[in-house]
Amino acid sequence: MSYGKTVGRNPDQADLRQWWRTPQELFGVLHSVFNFTVDACASPDNALLPRFWTKEDDAAKQSWQGERVFCNPPFGGIAPILAKAPTASVAVFLLPLTALTTRYFGQTPAPYVLIPPYRIRFTPPEGLTVRTISPSLGTVVLLFGEVASNQLVGLSSLGWLHYSYRQKSDNASETPHSKASCVHAGCHSVRYSEPVTADT
Repeated sequence: MSYGKTVGRNPDQADLRQWWRTPQELFGVLHSVFNFTVDACASPDNALLPRFWTKEDDAAKQSWQGERVFCNPPFGGIAPILAKAPTASVAVFLLPLTALTTRYFGQTPAPYVLIPPYRIRFTPPEGLTVRTISPSLGTVVLLFGEVASNQLVGLSSLGWLHYSYRQKSDNASETPHSKASCVHAGCHSVRYSEPVTADT
């Protein structure tokens, strides 16, 4: 469903490299928690939901209001799609862990950040020539919208770390790192609470 997991080097397969699929097992876990209504970046061959937006539909041009969106976007076009996330009822993004250091993340910080305790092995599209399917990057899951505490605890029980967004305090007595960790995104600094686990 993603068209953004690039590992092949054949220039003739440049478009095909954009269609790596989210593992069904992982999607099933997230879908059971958030009950998605649309797969935002998909093709007819790899869509994980009955309703999906293709590259031609362009998720960045769709209305996300009232939707519960699952999105594994293209690596080269994340920013305009991520900017739509706050307008959804719920939006769940799968991104490379390196997204946390980008400017677009600083411009659209997620209220919740989840980090799985393992690297996700995405499924290559049929016909793509790859040397290896061993994941080279970790994955971060960004949550936007109506997320309940029991949903976060449920994912934390799987060993996923989760961080909650904190507005910067105007209280001069609060030190820059008190009760928060900072994720630097370009010239932005986004404050998150300490990781929460199922035992917290």
